Amino acid sequence: MPVTLVKSKWVSGNLVFYDKSSNIIATWDGTNRKVSFPSGAVLDIESGGSFKIAGTALTPTAAELNYVKDVTSAIQTQLDAKVAKATYTAQTILQATASATPVALTVAEQTLVGRKTGGNIAALAGADALLAMGITPLLAEINAVRYASVEISSAELLALFTTPKSLVAAPGAGNILEFISLLLAYDYGTVVYTIGTATNLQVKYTDGAGVAVSTTQAVTGMLDQATDQLRALDKLEASVTPAVNAALVLTLAIANVTAGNGTIHAKIAYRVHATGL
Repeated sequence: MPVTLVKSKWVSGNLVFYDKSSNIIATWDGTNRKVSFPSGAVLDIESGGSFKIAGTALTPTAAELNYVKDVTSAIQTQLDAKVAKATYTAQTILQATASATPVALTVAEQTLVGRKTGGNIAALAGADALLAMGITPLLAEINAVRYASVEISSAELLALFTTPKSLVAAPGAGNILEFISLLLAYDYGTVVYTIGTATNLQVKYTDGAGVAVSTTQAVTGMLDQATDQLRALDKLEASVTPAVNAALVLTLAIANVTAGNGTIHAKIAYRVHATGL
């Protein structure tokens, strides 16, 4: 607007500027030394002009200033509170066990992450994982059939009479293992085993002198063969007196075999029971 179309006058100690239609353009507050504009007014700084605060020109463009629209607190403080992307590696999630202390938590394979009563966010296993899913651990232990894969090396086969092979570790005080079945996959190497006086494979509690829980399998016709073999040991039909907190082991009767180099891939099925005693 041309200056000739602007007029001003002092009103109550303030210098008020008017346009030709007597509409207020701006007011200079003489007491507080500030300029105010009426609602709806637009302050337009033409290209090449600048706006200064205490002598320092503001350099952001209008578009850049618009980025802070609706910001309600210090931007740097918000940025500092963010977790850096570099904190995360493959297979990690955000975890905080205390207020304002987020960290990356790596989640291993076959792992459930959760929080048990009174605990922090962490990997859950066994009874804790069952409880998190609303399953009573004792009932799950009684009803669930478990499986374990066990590799039996040629060195272990050569010493099986002397040192039975552990299939399932002892389940802990007050618990017993119930044997269900054992699959034996004999993987022939390059040399057959010499059987000698060795007789039968059998699953027992603890060691070779322990209580038998499975049927027997003759090593003759199995370990002395130059081909792969499959055999299965079943649960004994006869009544068995369980051993509390005892491992299940694969035993060989009478003597060790010799000379061979084949291996066995074993898969055992079993249950864990709490005695309640």
